[in-house]
Amino acid sequence: MYMEGMNQDNLFDAAALLKRAGVQEGMTVADCGVGRTAAVTLAAAQLVGERGVVYACDVVRSVLDVVKAKVELAHAGNVRLVWTDLEVYRAAKQIIDESVDVVVLADTLSQSQRRAAMLHECARMVKPGGTLLVVEWKPDQTVLGPKVEHRLYTEELKPIAELNRLEILEEFEAGEYHWGALLHKR
Repeated sequence: MYMEGMNQDNLFDAAALLKRAGVQEGMTVADCGVGRTAAVTLAAAQLVGERGVVYACDVVRSVLDVVKAKVELAHAGNVRLVWTDLEVYRAAKQIIDESVDVVVLADTLSQSQRRAAMLHECARMVKPGGTLLVVEWKPDQTVLGPKVEHRLYTEELKPIAELNRLEILEEFEAGEYHWGALLHKR
């Protein structure tokens, strides 16, 4: 099945999820753990337009090199590449505290041994009244995705969110293999 915003490399509709998170023209978005497909970054760049900014954050320099090429090919001049370790508080120095409208963590928490630290760094970026969009693998074993023991359950997210002034507003299906949650920063 083909959906708008999807291609063979993407397992969820990035544009639809960003719209659900309220991304609009002129906003600032941070894609934390951008990955090689850059699906969220490129969809966000289109949605925020020339007046908006998208930060594409990753810890792997070679991933950022791939993303840079995709950004250039898409003529997305509003994307800023940020090499950072999301598990280290304030490591993304280019992103000012509480300056981002929507922060996206898609398939990133399941790769971390320091989930609370990662959420703390992402919450730092979100403006009061802003949104953190989390997209993760469903907790059941599927043909795609990490081992079940590496997957994140929404129950794990709730106490960490509370510590970071984040309230879970909505939990939802985000495709065949993913769940999503919208968190609001108080």
